[in-house]
Amino acid sequence: MMIELDLAKNEISGIADEASGELTIATTHGYASTVLFPHLCNFSLLYPEITLHVMCDDMDLDLIKKEADVAVRPYDIKTSELEHIFLHERKLQLFASQEYIDKMGIPEKTEDLDFHRLIVFENPNATTPFANNTWNLILGMIDGQKRKPFMTVNSAECLAHAAEQGIGIIACSHDSLLLKKYALKRVLPTIEGQPTKMYYVYPKSIRNLSTVGLLGNYLKNALSSPQNITN
Repeated sequence: MMIELDLAKNEISGIADEASGELTIATTHGYASTVLFPHLCNFSLLYPEITLHVMCDDMDLDLIKKEADVAVRPYDIKTSELEHIFLHERKLQLFASQEYIDKMGIPEKTEDLDFHRLIVFENPNATTPFANNTWNLILGMIDGQKRKPFMTVNSAECLAHAAEQGIGIIACSHDSLLLKKYALKRVLPTIEGQPTKMYYVYPKSIRNLSTVGLLGNYLKNALSSPQNITN
């Protein structure tokens, strides 16, 4: 009933035709800061009458209960009431600073990681099903075995900063803005983790809201662009 009321208000006020209104977007802290937020800023400049509310939360917010209007996250299999629009694919790769490479050398094969310092991203409280960021701890290991990390952090920015300082090797998605910001170099260039597909997600009940469609189309074009990929 609340959703139907919102739709009715939008139609009466002409929001759908004037590309105006409000939209609450949910995604994780790391994805927002390293990939998504610059695109949201550009969208706001294109559509200044649409007010965006960006909610960074590593918990899986319930769109059906209107904890947010839309989300950018992996596929949610828990409900058939959500629409999923594919945006792009993320690939975990290994990176280090030139300082670390000069000091510790370059691993030539995955087994060589046993002799390197590995920094991993860990957030035990997160419920959003992103890719396994501790994947570098099991690369080249016998099933059931796992390396001990040199450091763990729950901040993507801190992860990249630690790598820049020459502390160790990190696993980071290939599209992260942090790679260029911290001038990180890829190591083991033929190795990458299982890709994570990102979707624009919203309840089917609000599919007719023009603001939902405008943002979805914009992100689909922006995130599929070659300029969004960092190598």
